[in-house]
Amino acid sequence: MDFIAQISSEWPRWSEPAYLLKNLMRSFLSQKHLLNFIAASENLGAHLFHEKRHLKNLTQYGGDIRFHIFLVSEKVWRKPVDPRKRNGPGAESLLEQRKQDIQFPYKPPPWPNEVRSPHHAVLLYTPGNSQAESSVEEDILLAVPGGVVGYQAFYVILENIIRNAAKHGFPRAGADHLDIVIEILYDPSQKINIKTDNDPQAPAWLIRIYDNVSIVKKRYNDGEVLLWGGKNGTRGINDRLGTSVIQGGVKKEDWGLAEMKIAAGYLQGRSIEYIGKVDDSITGKKILETPKGELDDEMLLLAESDDKEPGSSAIIRAVASPIETLGYEFYMLQPQTVGIVLTKDHDPL
Repeated sequence: MDFIAQISSEWPRWSEPAYLLKNLMRSFLSQKHLLNFIAASENLGAHLFHEKRHLKNLTQYGGDIRFHIFLVSEKVWRKPVDPRKRNGPGAESLLEQRKQDIQFPYKPPPWPNEVRSPHHAVLLYTPGNSQAESSVEEDILLAVPGGVVGYQAFYVILENIIRNAAKHGFPRAGADHLDIVIEILYDPSQKINIKTDNDPQAPAWLIRIYDNVSIVKKRYNDGEVLLWGGKNGTRGINDRLGTSVIQGGVKKEDWGLAEMKIAAGYLQGRSIEYIGKVDDSITGKKILETPKGELDDEMLLLAESDDKEPGSSAIIRAVASPIETLGYEFYMLQPQTVGIVLTKDHDPL
């Protein structure tokens, strides 16, 4: 209720640092009842991290919702899973291949420890039949407007992705579980910047969230998710995201996408007037289809600004993920740290 009151009135101009895994995701994953019921209509329940409780929980559901969080370099961010790996047993093999691309980006197997890169990390990986892998040491720090109350904006995006994937993608995919993957572009030099009301070059993280079941429509596959509309009057997800939330009457469709756009704008410190803009102001320029073997990197290109250029003005964009499923890319602010250096002759406090 606090978040609803905050987002429907004056938005905070201050932010509070929070870790993605240790703060935002830990709080979200602890909500067993939410995760058990958010996709219960499709017989999907929570993945519990206690083995006995998880097995007991699965007796009530046909499958579970598994979360994965990856930190990736720019090279791997732009790299889709090798199409030759797509002959494995379903989408799970594609996600496993993505994990291997992130952990060992430089050499094929066998993988000695020394080829691991500090720019790549598996913060969380949730396999079906074994203990989850996690690495809190590599966790990233975010700047969340409104502090703990502002966490809900991130959850709004996450919950809409889960609901849409469960309702539309999961029944068609024939999968036995739903994967939700969160990727963060590693940016130690702070090349990623966005334009906010307070700062024309605010350092930000580029986030990508995707599932394992919602296949994007391309010329060479039988996917059903349309990212961009064509000349025949059809509308894709980005066309819907680019529709203004400020209209002369009650908005009767695409409420979930509107919620995601508003939540992403909130996390980026945008004004509600700016979020009310349309088309490429929200999503970046229209790209009907990228060449085979390449990923849409429009959000990355927009945000890579130098000292003389403002940061990205785009808010959120639907893309094909590294495993050719539906993904959403958006920015979240980076906190700015301050160090205090005391000289030897400084009086103690």
